[in-house]
Amino acid sequence: LDDVAENVDCAREHLARKFKKDLGVSVGTYIRRLKMSEAVQRLRAAKSIKEVAYDLGHQSYSDFHRKFGAQVGMPPKRFVHAYQAVGIDHGSA
Repeated sequence: LDDVAENVDCAREHLARKFKKDLGVSVGTYIRRLKMSEAVQRLRAAKSIKEVAYDLGHQSYSDFHRKFGAQVGMPPKRFVHAYQAVGIDHGSA
């Protein structure tokens, strides 16, 4: 956020307030949602849960498990099984 604020020549706090006003969520929430969206895509592409967790910057599997469940509504392992159960071809996702 500091880099962006500097590039657009405004205060970090002003940028954060404007971001939240315009998009309805904080910068942190927006970034967390983007990361979970990326996690979902990677899990759909048959990447391992641990690989996805660490690649996206989570310090542990349990941290990822908790955050994924809160955001997606089910644990990552159940998500993978549910996705596979509907018979979707990983190559076409």
